[in-house]
Amino acid sequence: MRWGELLRGALILATVVATATACRDDQSPKPASTTAAAIAAADPSLIIFTTLAEGIGPADAHPRLTVTVYDTIARATRQSFDIGDGATASPPKVVAAGNKLAAYSGTRNVRYDLDGSNPHELRHANAPESDGGVFPPGFIDIAASPDGTKLALTEETRDLCPPPPPTPPSPGATPGQCRTYAEVTRASIIDVATGAEMMSVPQSDPGFDPYHGQAAEITWRDDGTGFVVAGLTYSEAGGSIATVTVHGTVRTFGGQHDALAPNARVVSSGDGDYVCGLGGTFVQHQIVVRGLDAGPPANTVGDRVLNLSEQEWSPDSSELLYTTTTLTPSASNPGCVDEDETSIRWFRLPTNGSPPIPVSDIWEARRRWYGNRMIEFRCAGQLISGRFTMYTDPACPDTNASLAPVDAYVDGTKIGSGLRWHTVQLIPDAPAGAFQ
Repeated sequence: MRWGELLRGALILATVVATATACRDDQSPKPASTTAAAIAAADPSLIIFTTLAEGIGPADAHPRLTVTVYDTIARATRQSFDIGDGATASPPKVVAAGNKLAAYSGTRNVRYDLDGSNPHELRHANAPESDGGVFPPGFIDIAASPDGTKLALTEETRDLCPPPPPTPPSPGATPGQCRTYAEVTRASIIDVATGAEMMSVPQSDPGFDPYHGQAAEITWRDDGTGFVVAGLTYSEAGGSIATVTVHGTVRTFGGQHDALAPNARVVSSGDGDYVCGLGGTFVQHQIVVRGLDAGPPANTVGDRVLNLSEQEWSPDSSELLYTTTTLTPSASNPGCVDEDETSIRWFRLPTNGSPPIPVSDIWEARRRWYGNRMIEFRCAGQLISGRFTMYTDPACPDTNASLAPVDAYVDGTKIGSGLRWHTVQLIPDAPAGAFQ
């Protein structure tokens, strides 16, 4: 996403070693039309991920994005192709929409087949409305509905900060004053097959009041009735979340929230704070899980001494993985505290009110959730064992204080290696009832 990629990483990241044949498609995407594409259900045996392509072409100003489709049944890469023109920044996000892919970059939203062929522009942002400001119109986020037929998107329809007028302003006027997020932001739904708009609602809609930040990050409800849009403040302050239905009604969630579950119907929150300001340790002694709809909390866990940290939701949203650590006086900053990393303990917190369930580490929980399709990340052959979550990039620091490639494995087979990896599609292969 834009503005320094202040957003969390949606799921897992790395760069592909491009040993497979790349299927580059340099055709310009066709404009949206009324010709419908055939949208079929996603193939659960396919793992799809993106990485920054290795190297930059002689005429490229920016690296391209590599999309890889891995077949867990054949245990081989089915497709690998580059996306992006090299002249502009590569798409910040690619999503799976049934048996299609969709990507946005700046003002263009494009649909692809799984092999990168048939690029088709579904929507173009309101570039003609740009008046040369600092932040011109463009897409903020996209997300596909559970059945892959709809694409939700957030976008700026006008310049957020227009330039000052060419003539001196009148006394007391503010030249180049920025507009509010509500004035320039909207959430919409388009048809993945045709690109036709199905719903659009501006952030100025009364349902967003009160709403903090810019309507940005999208997570679809698992029942397909709508999506949750999380607000970004582009600062340390947290934003609001609101549910937007497919009919355009908006309801802002009034309670606290930290981590939204994948089903967009449950959130976790806590009582945490930075003991010594933003540079200190974030201390939290309670985690509360509650639904976005009315009702009592689904579960609560707390400890007056230990530090509790939410780590990751299960893919079906039935469990929240969290850690506990002991707090010790900081040796470098008197009056502050540090976490004792050797004291980490892992727990699964069910959303049905049951007590927390201890697990040995993050991989035991993920293996339970994803079965044989779980992706393992290794640094120099060693499984990453720290508090790495699905929402952050797996990293392997090297001796030069930079990053070394991360190796990824599925069921014992290496499927990729590199630096920035983002999982586009990973459908669990866990046994029935594994999440209960």
